[in-house]
Amino acid sequence: MLLIDALIVSIILIFFAAIAWKKQALDLKGILISLIVGITTFVLAGMKGFAVIAALFVCLEIATRLGRKNKELKFEKRSVGNVLGNCLAALIALFLGSISGFCAGIASALSDSFGSELGQLSKSKPVLITSLKKVQAGEDGGVTLFGFLMSIMG
Repeated sequence: MLLIDALIVSIILIFFAAIAWKKQALDLKGILISLIVGITTFVLAGMKGFAVIAALFVCLEIATRLGRKNKELKFEKRSVGNVLGNCLAALIALFLGSISGFCAGIASALSDSFGSELGQLSKSKPVLITSLKKVQAGEDGGVTLFGFLMSIMG
């Protein structure tokens, strides 16, 4: 059974790597670290943990594509920093033996990405979280109600 699971994980990882390369979602280093993250997650948390990290990848890609679909924002290739920014806390939790910490790390990454990526779809102008003054979309500290709701959904 473990051999079959490892084969399934390998096929999924190769499939995700090919899509990431074709869509230019990740650069080469980002793809390599993603493969390491996927394998490490499978080794430490089994198929259930791997399914969670795979679902995170899919949800983040969908959120990014939707958030920038009708915008003039260029989609930049992600790299090692982006991958680790989304997964490192969850991986550390796994190394410490905390499945709940792993899930919390994944939920945090999903919430942050949904808020920032899908928040761009808001029809209202963002306000600065510290002063509530209107700011340009994309400015640090700028939030919208829609982005906040997307964070909660994530």
